[in-house]
Amino acid sequence: MGFKLVPLIALGVLGLGNLLHIVGLATPEWVTADISVPILGYSETTRGLWEGCYDGKCDSYNKKTDWLKACEAMAILGMLAGLVAALMAGVVFAMGLMNKDSTQAIGMISLLSAIASCEIVVVVVVVVVVVVVVVVVVVVVVVVVVVVVVVKVVVAVVLEVVVVVVVVLVVVHIVVVVVVVVVVEVVVVVVVLVVVHIVLVVVVSLSVSSPRPLSSSSSSSSSLCSS
Repeated sequence: MGFKLVPLIALGVLGLGNLLHIVGLATPEWVTADISVPILGYSETTRGLWEGCYDGKCDSYNKKTDWLKACEAMAILGMLAGLVAALMAGVVFAMGLMNKDSTQAIGMISLLSAIASCEIVVVVVVVVVVVVVVVVVVVVVVVVVVVVVVVKVVVAVVLEVVVVVVVVLVVVHIVVVVVVVVVVEVVVVVVVLVVVHIVLVVVVSLSVSSPRPLSSSSSSSSSLCSS
């Protein structure tokens, strides 16, 4: 009887503790304070993990600090641990009532608890991996965008430089062609003038060097004079 009474008392205390834990987890009266309000006097303010109450009106928090989120998480984990402990105590008590060995049941519950904790770890790891992957993807996207922008700027600058170089080369080519044409025309004109000059000089030289023939009248007159 003593063996059965002690687990029963433990199970009752554990169940009461879990019930109080759940009630305390949900209640907004973790902190109570009296605030002095002019004219109205004192007003009671209470705060819990999930909401705060002022003058009988309760509202959930719009923004939560990190420490408050940590308190909420630890309170929920404590409640879950208490429920698992209550389940194990209930199994042990039931096995005792049935006069059966509870070692296997406790081992199975421990195994399930370990699997659950491993699942929590896996979830945390998956969340961390997802966050890391998201950060890496964001970094890669930012790097790609920066590279694309830089490449576009470089390509635009290179194209502008190429266009300027092409324009300069075309202008230089045109200038060279014009200069060559002008030089050729000048050379042709000079050559023509030189040839014309040479022809004129030759013609004048030939005309000066050839003797003019005497006329017949002059010769007859000269013969008469001599007689």
